Amino acid sequence: MAFFGLLKNTFVQFYEYLFKMVFLSIAWFFILLFPVMSIFSTDILVLQIVLGIFSLIIAGPLTLSGLNFVNRLTDREDMRFRELFSGIRKYFKKGLISFFFTLAIYLILFIDIRFFSSRAENWIMLIINIMMIYAAILFSMMMIHFWGLQVRGESRKFRDLLKYSFYLTLDNALVTALLLLFLVIFSVLMMLFVVAVPAVYFAIIALLIMNGTNYAWEELNRKIIEKANEKGE
Repeated sequence: MAFFGLLKNTFVQFYEYLFKMVFLSIAWFFILLFPVMSIFSTDILVLQIVLGIFSLIIAGPLTLSGLNFVNRLTDREDMRFRELFSGIRKYFKKGLISFFFTLAIYLILFIDIRFFSSRAENWIMLIINIMMIYAAILFSMMMIHFWGLQVRGESRKFRDLLKYSFYLTLDNALVTALLLLFLVIFSVLMMLFVVAVPAVYFAIIALLIMNGTNYAWEELNRKIIEKANEKGE
């Protein structure tokens, strides 16, 4: 099955580029999460606000830079560590917009689900709540390809990225759903084994996103070519 092939390939790539993958994970963890953790270690309100804003601003660009690092590294390019940091500037605008878009949609879905859940005794509200939950799952599946496509197709417009991520999700629904399920399970396991989080978490997530997106994109192109050949015959 394609999903297990992607999973196997992900861990093979992680161990093949072990040193750089561990560095990537540690860099992402400390740049993004260290300021968040520092918020709870200080009572200075201004400092807490500054650290919180810094983490929100840097999250998207840093994540896109990390995805680009992983994608190019697994394509056998000679990647230097400094390219992770230069990528933050390169993907700053795109990463910032993507992060706040993702955050806003999840916030809206969360509010909707909570609202309709509190009124679930009404069967209409219950049906709407179930639809909202499905919408949240579909959106999460789309986000796997949405973030991956930004590295594959840097010139694509925001609207096109959403459109293609929707197409890829529908075209590879089972594989994408299993990827999402594994990402959730893996994240939960990392919460139980906190010591391993800095060294492996982001690299594994990034590999899964890029491998899943690359596979879905190649499958879509293959089907398009096959249909074109059938019409030509």
